[in-house]
Amino acid sequence: MKRIVTWGLASVFALAVSFGAFAANEALVVQLGSSNYGDVTQDGIDNAALSLQLGLANGASTVQSGEVNASIVSQRGAGNESSVVQDGFANDSLVLQRGLANLAAVTQLNVENSALVAQIGLQNDGVVYQDSELSGGVATLFQLGTANEGTIYQARRGLALPGFDSYAFTAQIGNANFALQVQAALEGVWHQTADIIQYGDRNEARQLQLNVGDIGGNHLDALQVGEDNYSQQVQSGTRGGRIGVVVQDGSSNSAVQTQLAVGPNTNNPVAVAIIAQVGEANEAEQYQEGSADMLALAIQWGTDNFAQYSQVASGNVLAASLQLGEANEAYIAQYDAGYHTALSLQVGTANLVAIQQSGDGDNFALAVQLGTNNTAVVTQQAGTTI
Repeated sequence: MKRIVTWGLASVFALAVSFGAFAANEALVVQLGSSNYGDVTQDGIDNAALSLQLGLANGASTVQSGEVNASIVSQRGAGNESSVVQDGFANDSLVLQRGLANLAAVTQLNVENSALVAQIGLQNDGVVYQDSELSGGVATLFQLGTANEGTIYQARRGLALPGFDSYAFTAQIGNANFALQVQAALEGVWHQTADIIQYGDRNEARQLQLNVGDIGGNHLDALQVGEDNYSQQVQSGTRGGRIGVVVQDGSSNSAVQTQLAVGPNTNNPVAVAIIAQVGEANEAEQYQEGSADMLALAIQWGTDNFAQYSQVASGNVLAASLQLGEANEAYIAQYDAGYHTALSLQVGTANLVAIQQSGDGDNFALAVQLGTNNTAVVTQQAGTTI
């Protein structure tokens, strides 16, 4: 089971500062005032570093290299900067910043990494980079304010141990925030999960998962509450299932999901893409391609909604669209070598549904429109038309 050490570092440092808890290095830096700078460099086996700064224009840098590393950085003030680099066996890092224009960068390499970054203020920048073998990483980023940027990058290689999967989580509250999460399983057996939650207006969420290992599964979730938000999720891999979910509550939101299967996909090949939007003038687009069973679902509640599907695969595919409101449009296109099913329900006025399904399978299409001035076009080939 993955060690949950980062969240218990307070008790660890309580023993560390007693100058007897660790066999090797300890560091404690406390600064109160303005224009403070702290630098900690440790090279050994059992390292621990704690740096606390309160004031203006503070800067903290921590470098740890060894086997069992742990670091806490807490900054409160304006213009704070923090950089933590950990390279070793079991690394843990916790960074807390409160103020304006804060910058936090955490780099963790090798085996068992865990990082948490929390920032409060304006134009904060938080970056977490994890690259390791044998174990998955856990990265968590919290940002409260306006025009913040959060980036989490996780790279995994080698044979994964049971219960050591990769997980990335970013939560942003405010307006004009940007979140980017990238997970790459370069080899081995891995399961990757990434979640983004944004509350506010004009926020942007982007997530990318790449799995080129033997077996694995990818899971992406994005939740946005507000207006003029944008979400993009891309999943690509050789094997394993893919699940992507986007939920948007508000107006003028846009969501795009792409799922690709490269090469043979024989282990848990199901690809699921779901977009749910509540509000007005929302747009949803989904694209799936690969030799797998695929399911795409778009739910839009409101007016002036748009949904588009495109599935290219050899296998069973299912696309469903539900739109409740006015001036809704839904396009579904499914292609060869599979049992195609397309469903569309629109309730409102001026709705348009276009469904195209091609051969090598039994095709089923259902379009129900209730309202005024609706148009439905269905084209099916090399199957049973109902």
